[in-house]
Amino acid sequence: FRDEDVISCTIIRLLVVPVLVVFIMKALPLASDSILAGVVSVIMAMPCPSVAMMLAQQYNCDTSMAARAIFLSSLCCIVTIPLIMMLL
Repeated sequence: FRDEDVISCTIIRLLVVPVLVVFIMKALPLASDSILAGVVSVIMAMPCPSVAMMLAQQYNCDTSMAARAIFLSSLCCIVTIPLIMMLL
C-alpha cells in the first residue's frame, strides 16, 4: 500500500487510540478492575468495521479507500492486538 491516508488511518486506529486508552484506563480509579481495562483496550484495538464500506457507499464517498482501510486494518490487527495485550 502506498496510500498515506489508509496507512495513517490504520496506525491511528490500531496503535495510537488503543495505547491512549490503556494509559487512561490505568490512570482512572474506576478501572482498578483489570478485566474492565483489558476489555475496553482490546475493543479499541479492533480493526475498522465493515460497516464503513456501506456508509461510504450510501453517502457517495470513496468506497475504494474504505475497502483498503478495512483490509489493511484487518491484516495488521493480527500483530497489533497482541501488542496491546502485552501493555495490559
